[in-house]
Amino acid sequence: MQSFTRRLMTINITKTAVDKLVAPTIGNQSRHYDNQLKGFGVRITSKGVKAFFLETTIGGKRKRLTLGRYPSLSVEMARKEAQKFLGKLAIKKNKQRLSVLTKNKGKDGSKESTKVYVMIDKNTGYYKIGRSKNPKIREKTLQSEKPTIEMLFNHDAKTVDEKVLHSKFSEKRVRGEWFDLCGSDLSMISDYFNKQNKQESFTNI
Repeated sequence: MQSFTRRLMTINITKTAVDKLVAPTIGNQSRHYDNQLKGFGVRITSKGVKAFFLETTIGGKRKRLTLGRYPSLSVEMARKEAQKFLGKLAIKKNKQRLSVLTKNKGKDGSKESTKVYVMIDKNTGYYKIGRSKNPKIREKTLQSEKPTIEMLFNHDAKTVDEKVLHSKFSEKRVRGEWFDLCGSDLSMISDYFNKQNKQESFTNI
C-alpha cells in the first residue's frame, strides 16, 4: 500500500470500459475510479498494463491497495475482492468502536458491580437503602454506632440500582438513605432485583 492525495476521473468500470482504456501519452499512468463502488478503480500505465486497485482510509490515512492485473483478474472478481476488503475493514472498525464504548461504559460508576442492601433500625422502624462491596462489614460499622440496626437482605447489583430505588421511594425518604417503607415496598425491592437477575441470566446465555 502507498499513501496518496490525488484523485482522477470517474467511470462505470465494466469489461467494455476497461478494454477501451488507452495508455496515457503523458505521465507514467492514469487512474480511473468507479462511479458505483467508492475507492474501487483501474489504472493503466504508459506501456498499456492495466491493474485494479482500491483506495480507502486505514488508521486515519488514505491508502491504495493493488488488487491484481487485468485480464488475469476480471472486472467482476476485482469488484468482489474490493467489496470483501471493505466489508472486513468495516467489521474491524465496528469492533474497535464497540471496544471503545465497552471501555467507556460505566466510567461514571453507574455500571460498577456492588451490593445493594436494606437495613432496618428497630428503634425507629425506618429502613436504610444503601450499597456496599461488603454489606456485612457495613452493618457492623453501623451497629457500632447504633445497635438497633439490622440487615434484612442484600442483592448483587450495580451502583445505578441504588439510585433507582432512592428515586422510586423519594416521597418516603426520611433523611439521607433512610426511608419510611412498608411490607409491600420491601417486596417491590426484592422483585426488582429478581427481575434484574433474570435479565442478566438471559443475556449471558
